[in-house]
Amino acid sequence: MSCYRHFRKQSLSIDYKRLRRSMRDNGLYHRYHRKYVKTTDSEHQLSCASNLLDRRFDDFGINEAWCGDITYIPTKEGGLYLASVIDLGTRR
Repeated sequence: MSCYRHFRKQSLSIDYKRLRRSMRDNGLYHRYHRKYVKTTDSEHQLSCASNLLDRRFDDFGINEAWCGDITYIPTKEGGLYLASVIDLGTRR
């Protein structure tokens, strides 16, 4: 049984984050239950796109350069992907 559940059974109200911080301050650490999932293979032999922006993110006008990113979000039902796109000229 976890410490959090133990305190709740004894009708002691404590926030989960406060409990973790208190345990860490006293040299106690919790176990992580989530397994790390590697989603990127950087050692592939496929060709890579050239870097057209060359880290110059402020030198563009409206609709001249767009950037995007994708992230993986694990949920109880399965994994989801969140994609975002931004215009570097307007930051929208």
